[in-house]
Amino acid sequence: MSDDPIQPVPSTLDYILAFNPFDLPLALYDAAHNTVASSSVGVIYQAATGMIDPWTKDALIARETADLMQAGMEASAARSQAESDVTNALIAAGADPSQEPDYWKSFGDLLTLALIVGVIYLAAQVFIVGKAWKDVLSP
Repeated sequence: MSDDPIQPVPSTLDYILAFNPFDLPLALYDAAHNTVASSSVGVIYQAATGMIDPWTKDALIARETADLMQAGMEASAARSQAESDVTNALIAAGADPSQEPDYWKSFGDLLTLALIVGVIYLAAQVFIVGKAWKDVLSP
């Protein structure tokens, strides 16, 4: 029999309390921020401008950089090549955030959407109020 005391098994709470988010690399925070921003604010940005949002563009650049580095390219060269590739592809598609957006087209699309939603809302209100008045006026 050993003279060593029995060590308690750490609980999940011990692991949670010992976790320090500042130990994580900055790139992980950037990736998480780009993912959250592109999935929330980016959707509104894309709907309003018709362009890809800057956070999605950053995520595309990061993915392309990782692919180029995996293929054997140096990190700084891979980053500049990825930025160039992604920017050129987005400019060719007319979707780069640095391009001047067509606000009138986007404004017209948003105005049309607001009009459709307004008509649906008005129709629903007329139906609901009409049904309520019918129930009130019926003996």
